[in-house]
Amino acid sequence: MKRFLVVITLIPILTACNNTLPKGADFWTTDFANYNRNYADFETDRLKIGMTRQEVISVLGDKFVVIKKNSNSEVIEYERLKSSYVDYVGWTLHVSFKDNLLEEWKINTLEKNKRH
Repeated sequence: MKRFLVVITLIPILTACNNTLPKGADFWTTDFANYNRNYADFETDRLKIGMTRQEVISVLGDKFVVIKKNSNSEVIEYERLKSSYVDYVGWTLHVSFKDNLLEEWKINTLEKNKRH
């Protein structure tokens, strides 16, 4: 009977923990320090050339860094973590704007940079 109560008690706790994971993360291998990071696929299927910068940010989110900027163009970078026992950046997405409009994007695979 005690085992049954323990199992019944643990199920909601484990389920609740799993619901707080970032989209695309794996409960068993995700680094708990990275819960505010991106593990999900980049939603590039929702991007269209000519979208405004703000429209792109509304699709991809506001967790990016500006890696290049001049008077009429800008490149921003998003990261996607790879869930493993030691999580690492597995992919980056570079999004290029010209005159505040989406010009191109590119996903870079960084698997070779995996930290051990």
